Amino acid sequence: MSETKIFVMTHKKFPEPDDPIYLPLQVGAAENGRLGYLSDDTGDNISAENHLWGELTGMYWIWKNYDGPEKYIGINHYRRYFINEKHEFLGECEIERIMGEYDMIASKTNEGEQTYYEAYAEAHNAHDLGEVGRSLERLYPEYSEAFKAAISSHRGYAANLMITTREQYNAYCEWLFAILSDANKSIDVSGYDLYHARVLGFLSEGMLLVWALHHHLRVFEAEIGYTDEKAETKELKLAIGKMIKDGLFDEAEKLFNEIMTVRPDIGLRLSDIRQEIPVIQQILYIGNQERIRGIAGIYEESHDLNQLIALYGDYYRALQRIGEAGEDNAKGACVEADLEWLRMHHFTAITLEVMLHYDMCSKYGTKPLNESAVRARTSHITGM
Repeated sequence: MSETKIFVMTHKKFPEPDDPIYLPLQVGAAENGRLGYLSDDTGDNISAENHLWGELTGMYWIWKNYDGPEKYIGINHYRRYFINEKHEFLGECEIERIMGEYDMIASKTNEGEQTYYEAYAEAHNAHDLGEVGRSLERLYPEYSEAFKAAISSHRGYAANLMITTREQYNAYCEWLFAILSDANKSIDVSGYDLYHARVLGFLSEGMLLVWALHHHLRVFEAEIGYTDEKAETKELKLAIGKMIKDGLFDEAEKLFNEIMTVRPDIGLRLSDIRQEIPVIQQILYIGNQERIRGIAGIYEESHDLNQLIALYGDYYRALQRIGEAGEDNAKGACVEADLEWLRMHHFTAITLEVMLHYDMCSKYGTKPLNESAVRARTSHITGM
């Protein structure tokens, strides 16, 4: 008999893992109707409050209702899973081997430039995080030092993903929901949009580190594998693609900026797996600036967003090669071929300035463009 059950939180139909330890659990079923999976709207549940709690309505349901025999309980998402070095979902034997040495499996932490508090305050309302701290102080004052350490830390565990023992899972949920329920009494979401109204779900993400620090847990940090982009990310790309096809560059840029203002999560690495959102932003800006100035540019090349994204990458890689050759054009023929290609594909001064301004190393895998060499070698094309 299996000792492990990984609940896969979802709000939509998705390709289910073949491994039987993974069990889909629909969250927010009371608000949206059932999909045919196990759902969070039976027994003791908070399914109807999914708009506030996000995937935590599923975590609550497991805590209060699931009575299976498994020793280990896990939380993954329909497009985010723990993976091993072979980029495979963690299997039962692997999980049980890890849990024989560790107290919990959580996501690998990434050291960011901002502290958790700074990052939360930038994306959400810092007042709400303060309310969580005050609730924790009232209910569990012994955790105060761990809370302060966690929110001042430059790391954290993502998206409530975890695998741990049944006992620890239940204890964590009892602690977490007590704190968040108390804080919720002082949090006003009436002025929030639908995204930011999921405030309790957002606030919960920092609490797993608080718990781990206070209990001195041995945490195995696993990589997260992504099977698909966020639905809202895909929807935005489709909408922008249609507007570009129709020649509505100005309207597309306005829509893009409006959506990204209220849904900055759409552009996060875990949502935008192919890292195309920054490229789309630059394509829209370039296209509009060229249109305003009456310059034949990127839109002359294609009216298809995917082709424009590919073209942007080709532009960037050509500039990388030109920059690597240096100002003395040491690689001669290769550089001349790139320059001729740029000349034939409506490469403009506007495109050049945008590409020199934005560091795209994370997407194209190299050091920043050699600005002086690129400018020197492309001046006869751009007129700059």
